[in-house]
Amino acid sequence: SWQHILGLSFTQPVNPIREYFGSRVAFIFAFKGFFCKALLGLLPVAAAWKMSEKMNAYAANLIGLHCIMLTVWARMAVNGWNREQDYLSALWGSQSSHPIVRPQFRGFPCPSLLDANEVEDQYPPIWYSLRHFCSMCITSLFCVLVFVCIFIWMHQYEGAMGPKGCLILTVIIKTFEFIFSWLVLRLTHFDNHKYEFDYFNSLVRRTCLFQSITNYSAFLSLVFKHARDPAACGGYAGCLSQLRYQLITTQVALSLCAIGEVVVKVVYVRVAVSWVEGKIEELSFAEEQKHYVEYRTTHQADVMSQLVISLGFIILFGSIAPV
Repeated sequence: SWQHILGLSFTQPVNPIREYFGSRVAFIFAFKGFFCKALLGLLPVAAAWKMSEKMNAYAANLIGLHCIMLTVWARMAVNGWNREQDYLSALWGSQSSHPIVRPQFRGFPCPSLLDANEVEDQYPPIWYSLRHFCSMCITSLFCVLVFVCIFIWMHQYEGAMGPKGCLILTVIIKTFEFIFSWLVLRLTHFDNHKYEFDYFNSLVRRTCLFQSITNYSAFLSLVFKHARDPAACGGYAGCLSQLRYQLITTQVALSLCAIGEVVVKVVYVRVAVSWVEGKIEELSFAEEQKHYVEYRTTHQADVMSQLVISLGFIILFGSIAPV
């Protein structure tokens, strides 16, 4: 309802979500809702920036002031989320002393570290470290490959990409993300994590690392290039304008891709349910759910990393393109 849309509270139906989908999904909804409302604190800053730009009063030296405001906002937002996270963890009992053992874990029967009279599956630490080292080497090599490809593409345009260049850059980013989503699942499974908590954290860290390179490397390389030779793009004002244009264009293209992905999944579910309803006179809610798109651990890690990457864009480049 409009009351929920216009409401300024941080309250969300996280308890029903947690009861149905689990604590991890509920935390994702809580994280997204908290920072979406926290971003309202930056709205006056963005509006003032836009007004000063229209009045031709915007100057490059104001970026320092915007950076200070973003730093203060980020610190306050993180403190607020830490309190919210601690509250929800205590409410749901998520800080359990008995971690969940993954069914995919493979180990050898050994005496328990806590009670030698009990036997539990364990994996030799040296073998676990070697597996983790090998998987991280493959992840690092793939990230370097992606960075080199993006850098070569940026070099083709000498840092001055138009709409076509930004669109192709978006396609490159999404293509590598699709490949990495297949690769990271197998690498994390190869690590042979014993506990679900460690498995999910490893998956999120690798996904965030990769998406940071794909999303930030092009613009950070552009920043360093303009800092070394600002005259190549018409001075600092011209460099800022060029960077701002490429940031906004690429982000709009990435946002449209994300919206298109959601639309495709919704259409797929609707078509699948309609096709089944044509064969069955009455379809129960449980039977309808059978045809919904799966929301596995990898999808949850992708959503969590996308939220972090979006906040990273605000902190890194919010002073350049607030709107």
